[in-house]
Amino acid sequence: MKMSDGLFLEVARPGVAGEYPDIEFEDRIVDNMCMQLVQKPELYDILLCPNLYGRYPERSVCRPGRRLGRGSGSHIGESIAVFEPVHGSAPKYAAWTSRSYGAHLVSVLMLGHLGEREAAHLLFEAVRR
Repeated sequence: MKMSDGLFLEVARPGVAGEYPDIEFEDRIVDNMCMQLVQKPELYDILLCPNLYGRYPERSVCRPGRRLGRGSGSHIGESIAVFEPVHGSAPKYAAWTSRSYGAHLVSVLMLGHLGEREAAHLLFEAVRR
């Protein structure tokens, strides 16, 4: 993990900070980041994480209020993208609208990524209402 985490930082730091000087780049230890997200989520706009660590911040943000299904995540690479609600598909909760926000909102993210802006907007407004 020290080698792969180090490689991630070696690539991300100059890639993000070097190519996008207006974006502030800071690295964090994952458990500290999760606590900061729970206590002060307004401090962050975007988290860039290796796949192993991406799930922890997602779950930290949704877990404190027991809001299963209201979060979502996306893993976007150069040639592939994966979008998923924090809890996975959770088919046994499919009919429970109070638990399915994440499933719907992750669809909004996916539609936006695919360039289907109008469909994404319509779905977002439907979920919001």
